[in-house]
Amino acid sequence: MSDPWERLRSLVDEFAVDDESLEHLLDQATLWISWSVLHADPSRPAFHRHNDLVSQWGGPNADNVYRHARIDPAKRYVVRGRMHSC
Repeated sequence: MSDPWERLRSLVDEFAVDDESLEHLLDQATLWISWSVLHADPSRPAFHRHNDLVSQWGGPNADNVYRHARIDPAKRYVVRGRMHSC
């Protein structure tokens, strides 16, 4: 089964036994697609946030907000920002 949409449909059929299960599965699919499509190019890295107030999996927990980026191991990067600017 190489078609990702067919795989998603099979997951929905297998695991989405109620509305809460379907919502959780679709939230996860949104995160997977965002990481796989919008953050796929290491020549244009951007931080991908997940497990925050917008894209939760599990319960809310301010200590578990993750940010990661796809990078090219042959390059060097400088990360800049301002604390408390979000």
